[in-house]
Amino acid sequence: AALPAAAAGATVVVRYRSFSLKSHMTFAGFTVDTFPDAKFKSKCAADLGVADGSVTITAKTATSGARRRHTRRSMLAAGVKADYDVADAGASFSAASVVGGRTTSAGSFTALAAAMGVAPTVA
Repeated sequence: AALPAAAAGATVVVRYRSFSLKSHMTFAGFTVDTFPDAKFKSKCAADLGVADGSVTITAKTATSGARRRHTRRSMLAAGVKADYDVADAGASFSAASVVGGRTTSAGSFTALAAAMGVAPTVA
């Protein structure tokens, strides 16, 4: 959104800026109803290095999983895809970029994986 025009002779000072991120990850073994929202949000924030309360779940979708090719039987692993936003990911583009890089690495989510009992699949 555009800022309103400043009055003649006025000085505009930016006192605060932040960058936000959107991402998603999938967890096997949960349903939309059994997915632990509070645990996800707090552990995700901790692993990303952002303030507690910065992570918001925007959508949860049931997934049917993928077929496992290396077994005799074809099994489906059901789960939940959690779409989430990270508010205040950084005050600069470079700081937000570091947090953004973490969202695409499953290895970044060690506390979340331990708390959920399963490692997430990240995009």
